Amino acid sequence: MKIAAWIMTGINLLFALRVLLSAFDGSSKYSPGMTWLTAIVFLGLGAYGAYALLTGFPAKKALWIGVAPW
Repeated sequence: MKIAAWIMTGINLLFALRVLLSAFDGSSKYSPGMTWLTAIVFLGLGAYGAYALLTGFPAKKALWIGVAPW
C-alpha cells in the first residue's frame, strides 16, 4: 500500500510540474486560469501526500490524498 501511495504522489508531482511549466510558458491549449488552478491543485495535493507519507500518516489515507485530484 505504501508503494502505491508513493507512486501516486510521484505521478501527481510530475504532472504538476509539467502543467506548471506549461502555465509559465503559455503553451497550454486551455485557459491560463485553468492551467494555473490545475498546477496548484496537483502540486498541493502531491506535496501533502508526500508530507503525509513522511510523517507517519497511514498509507491508505495518503493514497486517497494522491487519488483525490484525479
